[in-house]
Amino acid sequence: MREKIKLRAIEILNARNPVSIDGVQKSSAQQTAEILMVDTTGLQVASDAIDLDVDSAFVGVILSFPHDQLPQTAQVVWEMFSNRFDEVPFTLVDEAGPYLSAASREEPSVVWNNHLLTYQDVRVAPVEMRLSGIWIVPVVSAGLLLASFALGIFSATARGYFRWVTLGLAATCLAAAVFTRDLVTLPIEVQSSKSMNAEVALDILQKLLTQVSIAQMEVTPSARTEAMASLISASSFSDASVELERALAFPVPGGGIARVKDLSDLRIERFERLNEGLGYSVLVTWKSSAHAAHWGHSHQRRIQYRAYFDFRLNGSNWLIDGVTVLEAVPENQDDD
Repeated sequence: MREKIKLRAIEILNARNPVSIDGVQKSSAQQTAEILMVDTTGLQVASDAIDLDVDSAFVGVILSFPHDQLPQTAQVVWEMFSNRFDEVPFTLVDEAGPYLSAASREEPSVVWNNHLLTYQDVRVAPVEMRLSGIWIVPVVSAGLLLASFALGIFSATARGYFRWVTLGLAATCLAAAVFTRDLVTLPIEVQSSKSMNAEVALDILQKLLTQVSIAQMEVTPSARTEAMASLISASSFSDASVELERALAFPVPGGGIARVKDLSDLRIERFERLNEGLGYSVLVTWKSSAHAAHWGHSHQRRIQYRAYFDFRLNGSNWLIDGVTVLEAVPENQDDD
């Protein structure tokens, strides 16, 4: 019966109270419903094991409308549903903080306007190679440059029609060398004793983990997968992405998901070079904060991690090539 009630509540709210983003009406991409009860601490998710008190039970529904970028406006037209209510309070939340609004019979429309002046949309960026003593050789581009040079020399001795043909081929190879400089690259380490050490590895890993945290902020699974693809090697993507998702996103009471939003105190316990290519294996510890808010509660977590990471240089970017999380221990369980 409870499941039928929750499904019916989702169906009703999906069909009414239209939501528009930047003037375009949207349909919800994700829906969640729970039976809630009121106690001295506020709204709580009702356990299936207890009997419901109809005087204090509610149905809570969350409808999600993911958007690629921060919009200029968002609007909901709220239906009162009953003649007993003349006004419904709203709390609108953005980076500047929450502020109160309300829908009424006379003005059922509630609008959020973007007044943020300094907001910057955070996007995942590849972690590029920044090491002295390592040269990135563009293999295809170098071959085309050599071919262009050889054809140029040959054209100097050619005559008539063949001279123009070889000059044309030389120019074509030169242009192709420019456009294929990032097609196939080969890292060559010329100062192995100085180019890479534990301190440098720590810096690379911190940048990778920072970008992973940004990727975890994506709302939909497909968007998270796309973001993580630029940070994890293709050969290890399936296992590593699942391990990171398991460690950096976890459920909180009421069905919400808390996601890691920062990291600190990153330290290396063990550091060694991988056998093949330019890559390293490290055992590290770090701390992260995670947050989730729903049903009027703010769930905060502080977690101590310990994990093995393998990462390699692929072209000009560092990629995670393996992850094993050994520990993910909460330091607190504080819920506001």
